[in-house]
Amino acid sequence: EQLNYSGSVNPSIGDYLYVNNSNIDGAKSSLSVQQSINFITNINEDGTLNNNVTLKRKHNGTAVSPDGTNKNFVRLLIPEKSKVEKFAAIRGNFEKFFNQGALPNNYYLGTESGKSSVNFWMSTVPGDESEMNLTYTPNYKLSMDDSFDYVINFQKQPGANADKVEFTLNYPEEYLPVNVNNIDQS
Repeated sequence: EQLNYSGSVNPSIGDYLYVNNSNIDGAKSSLSVQQSINFITNINEDGTLNNNVTLKRKHNGTAVSPDGTNKNFVRLLIPEKSKVEKFAAIRGNFEKFFNQGALPNNYYLGTESGKSSVNFWMSTVPGDESEMNLTYTPNYKLSMDDSFDYVINFQKQPGANADKVEFTLNYPEEYLPVNVNNIDQS
């Protein structure tokens, strides 16, 4: 726990995203999967937020034993009581592994450690990619006085390969960011 290896869900203020993958009967295929996350936050004039998450998983394996299909159960943890606006299974196999059938809407919602969870199967065969998209509205809004603070916590799953994460923050044009590192204002 002290070394941040436990996988515990971090307490957070503001926005939050934790992508947790559980490879089931995948013969070590997780080592061959590269994951990327594109996260876009839109801050509206009234302080409400709309978030869009695209998760892509590319299987670079060869299908030679022990590598095989990455049968993966994904849990996306987001702020508690967030409202899911849209879930889109864009590419890949989103059928349940055990019952071999699609979940209603390809996902189900839950709660865990004070967060909302969006849960789904996302299996990827060697040489292919899987992709999904989630749009949701967090259960809070920002106070849009002369200034506002937006905070996000991206939590990485311990032991997993590093993800490529791209984050875009769109905000009303009358505001300018301050105290931000590595910003591209284009």
